[in-house]
Amino acid sequence: MKNSNRLHPLVITAILLSAFYWSYLGLTSQTLMVHDSLSYKNFGTMLLEDGWKEYLTTGPNREPLYPLLVALSMWIARLQNINYLDVQILIQIAILLWTQFALAQAIKRLHISDGISIAVTAYIGFSPALVNSGLVLFSEILTYPLVLWLVKRAADALRDISSAKTHQTVFNAVLLSAACLLMTFTKGVFEVLSPLLLLPYIVLLIRAVAAKDKTVIRRVCFFICIFLIAFETPLIAYKTLNKKYNGIYALTNRGPAALYGNTARRMETLDSLRVKTAVASTSGSDNCYRLYGEACTHWEFGRSDFLASEKMIELQKQGLTPQQMDQASKRESINEIFKNPFQYAFLAVLEGSKLFFWESPQMYGMVLPDAIDAFYKMVWLGYPLRFLMAAVSLLAVLYAMAHILKIRRSFFAFIDEKIAVETNIILILGAYTGLHSFFYILPRYALPLAPLYLILIALLAQNLVNQFNKKRHS
Repeated sequence: MKNSNRLHPLVITAILLSAFYWSYLGLTSQTLMVHDSLSYKNFGTMLLEDGWKEYLTTGPNREPLYPLLVALSMWIARLQNINYLDVQILIQIAILLWTQFALAQAIKRLHISDGISIAVTAYIGFSPALVNSGLVLFSEILTYPLVLWLVKRAADALRDISSAKTHQTVFNAVLLSAACLLMTFTKGVFEVLSPLLLLPYIVLLIRAVAAKDKTVIRRVCFFICIFLIAFETPLIAYKTLNKKYNGIYALTNRGPAALYGNTARRMETLDSLRVKTAVASTSGSDNCYRLYGEACTHWEFGRSDFLASEKMIELQKQGLTPQQMDQASKRESINEIFKNPFQYAFLAVLEGSKLFFWESPQMYGMVLPDAIDAFYKMVWLGYPLRFLMAAVSLLAVLYAMAHILKIRRSFFAFIDEKIAVETNIILILGAYTGLHSFFYILPRYALPLAPLYLILIALLAQNLVNQFNKKRHS
């Protein structure tokens, strides 16, 4: 292994070849406007034409960062008199390249061998799910570099907390809050997830109180306060604007209704076929339909959306305000869960397991050149790749958890880069999975985790290589 910070020439080659390949796809493919893509287009248009007041007045709408990126593409396209989609896809290809480079650097900092780094970088270049996300109008593409930056900021802050001076503590807390805010304004789940990254600091604080270490107590309390102020203040301001213009104090307004719809569907009577289709759906609805046909419809979003719509109409007829409807939806959901908590927990675990199946068997939402389309429809690039990457991702997560548990007694004695990265990735993966398990998970919801899975896979691969070399030389 080399300790140089320079990337291996083959890593750079893989990035350049990926840039060429993605540019070719961007020039020869046709992006289709389907499902949420249409809403992102409409919100981008709204921001460009009518500004933020209209966006807030008609809300609460989607998290604003990706629509703002679409609006930027539209503005550039208008200046150049070209199609905004061409600009948007060009920007998204640049984001993919940024992600590839940032991931290669992250792996290098963890002292992963050049061979593994080359393999991971090259994989990003042709991964069906990741390549697809760069060529369609969905917000997941924006999360890749942001989640990598979030992990870096979280790892640096955790590594430095025991020895950092006041100015470094402030610097780490503010940058971590900035990374969390960017993720929150792209994926709203990070509004709840981000404060959970403080768990290691709370444990450290408890230990410091027990040891009567006033220096550590002051440093940790100071860090937590700075982070919460820097993170919550802009978030509260945005939610207050939604309250002013829409009567709902929230970042977005999709949660309560979606929570009720999914809860009500899960509480419906289970028979053997529904259990089988629920299990099959974890690896993708397309896989379920191949095995059980139309019986899989029950676990699609249509059923939960229908139940949510019925409940919203019922609550509207009661004359409730939007805020009261949200609160009523949450109460009704809790009541449904307690009717059969074991059934709910079983189905929630199945739902959460979908996030390991982040790889896709084929490209969607776009029309590819015939030769490329045939390549992505090859048998070995279909379901075998999806299941292989899910299995490897699961093993990598289990390895990281085992490593953290192994050194738990000395965790705060010496926090190096690897421990800090593993800890924060596991915290993000655990919280993201737990929070999403309450809702219906589309395959693309797993994509923000893909860069994190790849880091853990690289660490697992390096550990296996080290063990093999150790046995060979023993």
